[in-house]
Amino acid sequence: MLEGPLGGAAFNNEFGRPNLLGYFRTYEEKVTSHAGEEIRGYHKPIMIAGGMGNIRDEHVQKKEIQ
Repeated sequence: MLEGPLGGAAFNNEFGRPNLLGYFRTYEEKVTSHAGEEIRGYHKPIMIAGGMGNIRDEHVQKKEIQ
């Protein structure tokens, strides 16, 4: 968010960017399989994010088109 947002769709391959007002969830677990012990998990984190901004009072209500 230092250079402007790239959008949620671009997030899938973006790492190292700050997360404002949101959080990430990842999952990883050790499981036993026929090949021995493996670590399985999500390949990419799940992103739940929010935004923050401000708006001037005079721009809150819609006005007639002139």
